[in-house]
Amino acid sequence: MPSYIFITNNPAVAGRYGTARLLNAPVTQVLNAVKEAVHRGAALLSPLDAAVTRYGLNPYKSVILSDTRGQLDFNSLKQVEEATALYKKNAAVRYRAYNEALLADFQSADAERFESALAGLPKADAK
Repeated sequence: MPSYIFITNNPAVAGRYGTARLLNAPVTQVLNAVKEAVHRGAALLSPLDAAVTRYGLNPYKSVILSDTRGQLDFNSLKQVEEATALYKKNAAVRYRAYNEALLADFQSADAERFESALAGLPKADAK
């Protein structure tokens, strides 16, 4: 049975999935942690591009990776690098002070995307 790695900076996702690696960091650092996991052999299982472009102002990002230690997945690496570049390109718009209600909405939107991606994967153990 496959198992997954969850990396997030969203407390709502981490609260629902206790095995998630919660980073108290901006999206760019979440993407860096994802890139490091890919370099160790994990493969990206949730989309990055749609979340970066469609929800570009969302300060939360949750990612699902395979818990494998195989060869470097160049497709996953390319996706992470493209998402990071796009996120940094639009960084001036991102860093704002959001009120608690808006942050809760952003957490909910990220959690919904995460759970949708997870629902499309085979049932497995999360790490």
